[in-house]
Amino acid sequence: MENIIKSYNLKVLKSNFLLGFLILVLVLSCLYGYLAYHTIVELFCIVIAFCLFTLTCNTRQYMENKYLLFKSKRFFHKDVLDLIAISIFFTVLSGLCFTFYEDLYGYLNVSGHILKVMSYYFIYKAIFLMGLNKPFNLLFRNIGAEKEKLEEMVLERTNELTAINQKLQNEINLKKLVEKDLLSLNQHLEKRVEEEVNNRYQHEQMLIQQSKMASMGEIISMIAHQWKQPLNAISLTVEDVKDTYVYNEMSKESLYKSIEIIHSQIKFMSKTIDNFRDFLMPAKKQQIISVKKIIDDLMFMFGESYRKAHNLEIIVKIKGSESYLSFVGCSTEFKQVLLNLINNARDAIISKNKLSDNGYKGTILIFLKGTEDEIIVTVQDNGGGIPAYVIDKIYEPYVSTKSSENGTGLGLYLAKKIVEEKIGGVLSVRNNDGGAQFTITIKRNCDLK
Repeated sequence: MENIIKSYNLKVLKSNFLLGFLILVLVLSCLYGYLAYHTIVELFCIVIAFCLFTLTCNTRQYMENKYLLFKSKRFFHKDVLDLIAISIFFTVLSGLCFTFYEDLYGYLNVSGHILKVMSYYFIYKAIFLMGLNKPFNLLFRNIGAEKEKLEEMVLERTNELTAINQKLQNEINLKKLVEKDLLSLNQHLEKRVEEEVNNRYQHEQMLIQQSKMASMGEIISMIAHQWKQPLNAISLTVEDVKDTYVYNEMSKESLYKSIEIIHSQIKFMSKTIDNFRDFLMPAKKQQIISVKKIIDDLMFMFGESYRKAHNLEIIVKIKGSESYLSFVGCSTEFKQVLLNLINNARDAIISKNKLSDNGYKGTILIFLKGTEDEIIVTVQDNGGGIPAYVIDKIYEPYVSTKSSENGTGLGLYLAKKIVEEKIGGVLSVRNNDGGAQFTITIKRNCDLK
């Protein structure tokens, strides 16, 4: 601000010095001759007038631009009007002097020329210095200041955008780092899940193997029980053949009869082996399974031994058409499920029989119901049911109502997995009529795994 004031004062001093210098030149030229100072005055006035004419012709476009006049009016100095008024005043005085002078070298003529120079000088100062240069200099100075301000704002905004971009870049880098960590974590989790699935699969296979091994002894005892009567019959027939031969009573008919008896017993034993082998051997492919035939096979293998050894009765009831009692699946797995449910019912009856009077008789009811949509197999006993504190978790591994010597707690766990994951059905349980009731529901049109 101080520099602007100093610059303005210097310009005022220069303009005043110029005016004084012109007056001094006029006074000195007056001493030399009238023609000299008259020529100087006229040349000065002509130059000022020509410049004013040229300026007017070349600034008409700015005068017609209302926006420029509107925006720039605050930059024009109010002293312009004062200077124009002074110029008019000196012009009037100059005209009066020229009107009343009588001598070319008189003071009125000299004063008229001096006043004319001062009049044109103040016009020059009003139009060029105060009215044009000063406001436009101020205008352009303000434009320059606005430009610098805008440049500072642009620089500041650029710095802000640079900082924002840097922040965004940091966030992007952080996001990439997090994504990389998440990818690594996902890969680690996938590996862990794969290992856990493999471990679970191996564990399930071990459980299945344990279940099979646990039932092997029982199956072998069943085979021994099934073979006991045929072997006795064969032994008696052989003894009879021997006695007949010793006493010379053997005939062709009696020999053929004995051979037929032995052959039928061996055939029965072979069929027993085939049935147990089919029961233990996994099916290589899915096939049409007849629920009625599976029940008949189980009754042939185990029914008679259960009745004689444990004094219980097994009753099979069919509701509806037998043609609906078939579905597509693995017969071995389904046999394993049914045998597990029947064995559990048998064990419950045996346990209750030990605590009951002689009048108690165990019963296992097997209900078969087939419709167009589903097959329902129910295994029900009168062995006292499942305790309330166990029934909600009866399908969990190693949970059993039997003692540790008689049960592993894996049978129902494997049965539920086979029904739900292999057969695509539902295995449910509830207590009913003094015993437990297990129900297998199978969709006849389901796609088995």
